[in-house]
Amino acid sequence: MIRRARLGLRLLARDWRAGELHILIAALVIAVGAVTAVGFFNDRVSRGMAQQSADMLGADLLVLGSQPADPAWVGEAVARGLRHAEGIEFASVAVRGEALQLASVRAVTDRYPVRGAVRTAERLYGEDAPTPGVPARGTVWVEPRLMHALALAIGDRIEIGEAQFVVARVVTYEPGRSGNFFALAPRVLMNRDDVDATRVIQPGSRVTYGNAFAGPEPVIAAYRAWIAPRLAAHFQLIDARDGNRTIARALERVERYIGLTSLLAVVLAGVAIAMAARRYSAR
Repeated sequence: MIRRARLGLRLLARDWRAGELHILIAALVIAVGAVTAVGFFNDRVSRGMAQQSADMLGADLLVLGSQPADPAWVGEAVARGLRHAEGIEFASVAVRGEALQLASVRAVTDRYPVRGAVRTAERLYGEDAPTPGVPARGTVWVEPRLMHALALAIGDRIEIGEAQFVVARVVTYEPGRSGNFFALAPRVLMNRDDVDATRVIQPGSRVTYGNAFAGPEPVIAAYRAWIAPRLAAHFQLIDARDGNRTIARALERVERYIGLTSLLAVVLAGVAIAMAARRYSAR
């Protein structure tokens, strides 16, 4: 056995010195490099698409329900190192003088959104920019449609429920905009701590309570597996795929194309190695 191994090594060394193996080795190196490069590129594209989808959703994972979430769920997420923000969505009427307009109100806590950014402007049709933080107490950020409907200007006051608010900024983009009927109304962003003052939420009110989480993908996956069996029927888990079917379809198409690209790279690499091996055998 040892003699055969030595003989094989001598023959291999002879062929290498004669240049017989150079083409085969080059084919192997190129094939491995090509497959590795394609795999790296595909991974970056997939991660980039997933990141953009999460930015549009405003979170890596949403827990939505018609009732407030169990504080223990939030505590578990924080213990795992996830970022968290809470939001409440409800429909209400915005009033300015005699003018009325149905609005979709979202009241949010600090750190909203945990992915992406809200873009606002200091005046109607002004230049917008990513805006950190949330509206200060007693103020709201509103969409241009509400500005037009109520003939508003920055600094004007509107009534929502039993509370008055100063219009502080104009919202030009907001992550995580849902697709229900009331979400089609002009958006109003307010501070979560101002909700009680409006007295809008009463027993029987149509309200959506949301908790947004963001963090490393493995931690999000583990947290999702932990919380899923604890959710009652009136709660749902939403990620970038679930939150927007258009995004989900785009991701599915990209993944199919990436799979075809990887398969093509492997096939071409195999053909190159086979041709090099055949040439080596023939010589």
